[in-house]
Amino acid sequence: MRLAVDMKRILAVMIAASLAPATFAADRPWRVIRGRDVEVFGQQSPRTLRETAVELEQFRFVLGNLVRGARQPQPIPTEVYLFDDYEAMKPFVPLYQGKPASIGGYCHCASADQASFIVAALSRYSDSSEIIYHEYSHLLLQNAMTSVPVWFNEGVAEFFSTFKLRGKEAAVGRPIVRHLELLRERFIPLTELLAVDHTSPLYNEGTRRSIFYAESWALVHYLVLGRPGGGQAVNKYVSAYAAGARSQDALADAVGVPITKLDDELRRYVQQRMLFEAKLTLSDSVQVDEPEAAATVAAPDAAARLGEIQLSTDRVDEAAPRIEAAAAATPPAGRAQFALAKLRLQQHRNADASPPLEKAAALAPDDFSAQYLYGLTVLRNQSESSSNAPADWAQTARTALARAVAIHPDSAAAQAWLGYAFLQGAPNFEAARDATLRALTLAPARLDYKLQLGEIRVRTGDVAGARQLLSSIANIGGDGREAAEATRLLRLLDERERLAADRLAATASRRAEPTVETADASRDNPMESVREPVGSTRTMFELRNVQTGEQRVLGVLVAIDCGPARVRFRVRANGRDVEAAAKRMEDVQLIAYGNKQAISISCGARVPPDTVYFTWTPPAAGDGDATAVAVEFMPRDYVP
Repeated sequence: MRLAVDMKRILAVMIAASLAPATFAADRPWRVIRGRDVEVFGQQSPRTLRETAVELEQFRFVLGNLVRGARQPQPIPTEVYLFDDYEAMKPFVPLYQGKPASIGGYCHCASADQASFIVAALSRYSDSSEIIYHEYSHLLLQNAMTSVPVWFNEGVAEFFSTFKLRGKEAAVGRPIVRHLELLRERFIPLTELLAVDHTSPLYNEGTRRSIFYAESWALVHYLVLGRPGGGQAVNKYVSAYAAGARSQDALADAVGVPITKLDDELRRYVQQRMLFEAKLTLSDSVQVDEPEAAATVAAPDAAARLGEIQLSTDRVDEAAPRIEAAAAATPPAGRAQFALAKLRLQQHRNADASPPLEKAAALAPDDFSAQYLYGLTVLRNQSESSSNAPADWAQTARTALARAVAIHPDSAAAQAWLGYAFLQGAPNFEAARDATLRALTLAPARLDYKLQLGEIRVRTGDVAGARQLLSSIANIGGDGREAAEATRLLRLLDERERLAADRLAATASRRAEPTVETADASRDNPMESVREPVGSTRTMFELRNVQTGEQRVLGVLVAIDCGPARVRFRVRANGRDVEAAAKRMEDVQLIAYGNKQAISISCGARVPPDTVYFTWTPPAAGDGDATAVAVEFMPRDYVP
């Protein structure tokens, strides 16, 4: 990713100081032309809007010709806003040193769970298209796969940044002179390039960063246009990397030569006098509205959308009155309510965000974005222990996400989040598995979806299937988040198997030695003991010692609620619920006594509840979450 105006993936192209007078006027209606992956808004003619939509949709298909999965539709269509010129666009550009940046256009390309905006002035669109396509490439790659090698991510973005559409012909890979000039003077070994991650100096330091971009572009250019079978090699490399292979090994295997030889080939390639671009004849038709299908956007809706652009550029003070006025208009508009919820969240007024978001979902039952984002927000509110989540929050989230899936069944992200929702509250593991499998069918390279399937297998007792899937994820590179979580789940499986082995050993020991210590024998034992009647004998259980500051209670474990930020245990004791949380399951001691039950540690309601000794530490300041320390599972027929 290249940096120009700010630190949030908002990139721009500088434009000349002499600009035409503003032609944006409030009395000109906004219209929208919709494609499968983009929605283009503007005050220009429907034909102009459609031309932009077609170009962006064709770009996705062209990139998808190289990287399988890049054609996968985004969960939320990218919103494109066209202005006649810079003056019209000026209130909606990022600020630079407190003033609107002098730019021709930019892409605020967010995550798959947020809206992405492309904002451009038509008078300077050709100047800004290189930056827009660079960032749009990142967005499409991110939607297609979770773990993308840094060099490949930037090299592909640079390669496709020169995309041009002329009728039914597209041109990509135009030689970038500044990159070639730099590489003819300086070059880094490919082994270094392939090892770069987001923390590497080569990716973050001045001139070295420029070399990194140039050589990443050159390597992609050579693989695609300079070697036979380039597209097949690229996809073989990406697939092997996603499966856990080292970047260097995966590339050598994909191209069929050692990295040292590929290094020599690339050095000779960039020294050539002439490099070529690719010309593609497009046969794929794209799903874009015809001009006569252009819809006029209601004034409150248009105002709200413009306010959301300002929110994305941190111009909150300018966005607030625009959005609040749109939300107060009658009849109420769903998008205006949705924008108001986003405004309140950005103002850190979380308690005020849920009512307009719920209203937006009710006003727009057939709007994918409204249902999708409402479901996500409900899940996040609950995971953050917010009081804003509805009482039946899990079912509310499932209903909204099921509507989103019904509207766009080919949205991998909506399917995956629906699967996650089915894991919450009283879990429905079968529905969660089916939705997650559909997500993986649509986006097989998404490691986070594979990880979710692995968690489902853990929680349903499919140990062999869970181990196979989680082991493949644990060895994968990238930013390490999915690998770390897979490793944690594998440790949980190891702990389960250790407990099961201990139970079997204890059973064998009791069969060999039918008598056990009496209660009197425990008086000399420094560990606290509890007893279980077993016929005419009593079995002694040694509980962990309660440490200073800890509290313990005997009760029944009614639920383990798992979210992305914490794991919460709910125990009912003496007529009240005791709750405590931990960041991870492995942070809590889980101990099982006796041999009369097989303990399955999984998230969700415990049916029937488990008899447990529950240990926790109160919050230091008297508010917030108590910290879960230990859960000691007792036999179901245990009597204290």
